Amino acid sequence: METTIKKDVVISEEIERIREGITGVEHLIQNATFDTGLAGYTLFYSYYAKYKQDDTYLDLAMKYLEEGLAFLNGDFRRVYATDSLDNHLGQIGRMLLFLRETNLLNIDIDDFLINIDEALATLMVSKIDMGDFDYNSGALAAGHYFMYRIQTNPAVAVNLVTLVRGLRDKAYTDEDGDYYWKSPSIHDRVYIGISHGSAAIMNIVSSVMEAGIEVKICEDILKRTAHFVSKQIRTQVRGIFPLMWNDKVEPKQFAMCYGDLGTAYGLYRAAGALRDTSVKEQAERALEDCLLRSREDNLTLDAGYVYGAAGLAATFEKVYEKTNDVRYLERADYWYEQIPFYGLHGGPYAGYRSRLLEASDFWHVCFGWGVIGIGIALMRYDDKSLPPIGKLLMIA
Repeated sequence: METTIKKDVVISEEIERIREGITGVEHLIQNATFDTGLAGYTLFYSYYAKYKQDDTYLDLAMKYLEEGLAFLNGDFRRVYATDSLDNHLGQIGRMLLFLRETNLLNIDIDDFLINIDEALATLMVSKIDMGDFDYNSGALAAGHYFMYRIQTNPAVAVNLVTLVRGLRDKAYTDEDGDYYWKSPSIHDRVYIGISHGSAAIMNIVSSVMEAGIEVKICEDILKRTAHFVSKQIRTQVRGIFPLMWNDKVEPKQFAMCYGDLGTAYGLYRAAGALRDTSVKEQAERALEDCLLRSREDNLTLDAGYVYGAAGLAATFEKVYEKTNDVRYLERADYWYEQIPFYGLHGGPYAGYRSRLLEASDFWHVCFGWGVIGIGIALMRYDDKSLPPIGKLLMIA
């Protein structure tokens, strides 16, 4: 029996419309990553082969991987303001590890990953020296790769030692001695969330601490950062946390990248690593408030992973993984079910559009912001035997 949502929308048919929408527009994609590059097609067809139980589509997955990797041989070009070579290499490495771990695509990657290990170790040090700890432009691009890579190459743990020491040494302190970091790639703003700010730090440092690496330093970072974030909590409806330190009190965008859910998730991670019941209670209250958000709030602006419904679904799945609270799994399904409501624009790409409406068509296609990711999200919703994709997102 076909799965239907949004009245008469059949999910398998919607996925086919998306596949048709991304066919013939590959020329719009001009880099190696999965977020904005041809590796997004690799992910799509790796999932699609499992979804359709037809391994012939793996040939397409490999084709796009090889074509994407060819871009690494040329001059690096930033795709967006916070893009970086670290981000491109880290994404390729994480995706290759993910494809092998999930058995979506069987490829020999060991020699290639050793080269990525070496390159990212050097790049990460340069970003630490700059005080840039952004998920894309900064040291966390390499940090998330090394956090994944440590499972198959324990020697990279030394890079995670370097990362947490750098976080400690480059932190700014407020009047209470609590930690925050500026974003050099975005006008030295002090962000709070999971993409550019404090929640991103809490998320990865919690993972490093749980791996038994520099536990005392990690504990100190988490305590000071969690306290800083806790002081930002507001009573504003649909805007518990600011996007940036001291920004306007008003309802905030609700997405994985920006908004309360990612920040509450980072705070919950810190509470778990610290075993701090007070911080945990604060995080739980914020997460429970996020259960009340809906598409009708008009604060979730598209269906994609970075800014939209797919990212919320993946994040709620991740929260369920950490809490074992079925309410979050149910809310993940709610957001998966909202995806087709965004595909009403008509025209190409199965009617879906990125919230970046003034941008080039490439944004409507790519994995992170566009319809490639939306297709993967719908496959995951329709067939829960397919692997969750959280390990490749900023909630990893």
